[in-house]
Amino acid sequence: MPAAQSSKQSQTDWQSKVHELVLEARKHSSNTQKRNYYLTQIIRLVAPRLWKFYTPYYPDALQQTWVYFVKNVCTTYDPNRASVVSWLNHYLRYRHLDLMRQALKQQHHEVSIDAENNGENSSSLKLGDTLTRDYGSLSLLEEVTHWIEADDNDELKHVHVKHRPDINCQTLILLRLPPETPWKDISAQYGVPIPTLNSFYRRNCIPYLQKLAASMVK
Repeated sequence: MPAAQSSKQSQTDWQSKVHELVLEARKHSSNTQKRNYYLTQIIRLVAPRLWKFYTPYYPDALQQTWVYFVKNVCTTYDPNRASVVSWLNHYLRYRHLDLMRQALKQQHHEVSIDAENNGENSSSLKLGDTLTRDYGSLSLLEEVTHWIEADDNDELKHVHVKHRPDINCQTLILLRLPPETPWKDISAQYGVPIPTLNSFYRRNCIPYLQKLAASMVK
């Protein structure tokens, strides 16, 4: 059997297995040992295939997604509309975005209070400058985030630090969107010097943001 055909068959078998487990779980009442057993089996199969992203908000988004899964997979989830992975990935991405948005609002609020207490104009502060200059509004920041996360042609993922595919333009841009992750934290996380990260970001990632900005003003 050709490799592509074998892979397709394997995917079909995997989806069938997950579907069977969902049906089995639905035969049992909530919070029973039997249902929990089948839910655990589904989680073991699905977890490695979920969307992954390395930001401070991802773990909380993932935890919320599993809570959502347990509450809804036997009730509102419709296997005829989407696979379990697609269903959960959709929820996970939006929870991740929500947490980013909440952090941004909180940081913006704190900066505004500090500026007021210090008799300063909040627009003169770094966060205010960033929002006004680069994004203009929270809704625009959400649009930028969606575009970066979607990365329809995997273009951003394919541009990465030499020998480090995990440090790519998608990862770095999302980390540097408000509220910005400091370069020193990114450097410590990935074990790469700040100058290397900064240089790569300026040469390879900024042009993508400029391209996006140009498309938005057309």
